[in-house]
Order: sequence, then C-alpha cells, then structure tokens
Amino acid sequence: MRTLLLGVTFSFALLALQPETAVGEEKASKTEEKVAAQKAPGFAGYQWVTMMTGEVVKADDSKVTVRVFWQQLVANGNNRGSRPSLHGNHGRSHHSPFATRHNNTQLKWEHHDYDLPYVAESLVRNKTLPPKTNPDGKRGFYSAKEQDDLKLPYAAPGYQAIRSDLVPGTIIEAHIIRDRSIPANKVVDGDLRIKYAVVLRHDPNPPKDIVPPTPAKKN
Repeated sequence: MRTLLLGVTFSFALLALQPETAVGEEKASKTEEKVAAQKAPGFAGYQWVTMMTGEVVKADDSKVTVRVFWQQLVANGNNRGSRPSLHGNHGRSHHSPFATRHNNTQLKWEHHDYDLPYVAESLVRNKTLPPKTNPDGKRGFYSAKEQDDLKLPYAAPGYQAIRSDLVPGTIIEAHIIRDRSIPANKVVDGDLRIKYAVVLRHDPNPPKDIVPPTPAKKN
C-alpha cells in the first residue's frame, strides 16, 4: 500500500512539473527566434566590392537595373566616354581642381545602366523611417516597439523595406558584393551582386526614358 501511494505521489509531481517545463521551452524558443531575427544575413562566400548611389531604371524579384552618372572629360564637347566599371578603380567620378586644364576639353555628365542581381540573402532597406499612414489615410506615429521591429535585423542599415518598393525613379545606395572564389583580376561587372539596396528618396523628375510622362487627360 505504501509503495502504491509513493507511486501516485511521484506521478502527480511529474504532472505538476510538465506545465512549467512547457512554458520554459516556449520562452527559450521565442528567445532563439528573436536572436535569429536580430542577426543580419551572413553572405557566406561573398566579399565587399563597393558602394554607389544610382537611380532605379527597373527592378523585379531577381535584379535591379541602376543608372549611375559619371563625369567624363571630353574633347570638343561631343565624345562619349567608355562605360566605366563598377568594380575597377577608374577615377572617373572625381576631378581635381589642380589638374591641367585644356581649352579644347570640358567636363560633362553622362550615365550608364548596370544590372545588379540579388543573392538569396539580399535585403532592401529604407535609409530613414518611412511615414506611417493609418487606415483612414491620415498620418500616424510609430510606437517604440514598431520602430524597434522595423530596424531588424539590427546589423543591417536603416529600416525594413521590400523589393517591390524599388520602383523606377527610386534613388538607392547600392552595397555591392561579389563571389570571393573569383580571382580579383577576373572579376567583371556581370559578377557583381546586391548586398543591400538602401532607399534614399524618390526622384521628383525622373528621366522620361525611366518613367514615361503621364498622358494628358482629354476634356
């Protein structure tokens, strides 16, 4: 009889501990999920190349076509320079005031478009916290928790955004990487990939070949 009572008591003790164990496991699981969300993608197998600012020409879920503007020294104001490489040290974006100036040359701006594919870990981010709009269309305010959540993962720049936010005319800061297995002297622009595409602002007057003008309404 005594053995039976001890067995029953032990069983009840185990049942009492089960809810606490389940709660502890649930808390540990949530903590692990939160820590995982705070970590930025590792981008294993890739290395840093450069960062540049450009205007989105077109974009989809696989890549972004970015227009980059360069300064070109031309003779007689008519020659267009060769397409600069994004990964090479071309020196085309700067002009020294101490450089020798020739009367038959001048500086002009020109642009080139570059296709930059995403990798699986690529993220689109907002440089600054975007305005919040309530369901009624009025401006709202983010709570401290909402602001904190939009920063995840913390190691990534800015705030959360999605790839569909990259519409034509969007000015972005492109963080560019490449596969580290490619020898440095073999890298071409086609090997470059987007690490982060950070939205800076939207061009109020984008070039017409990027965003065609809206047809005038007929009366």
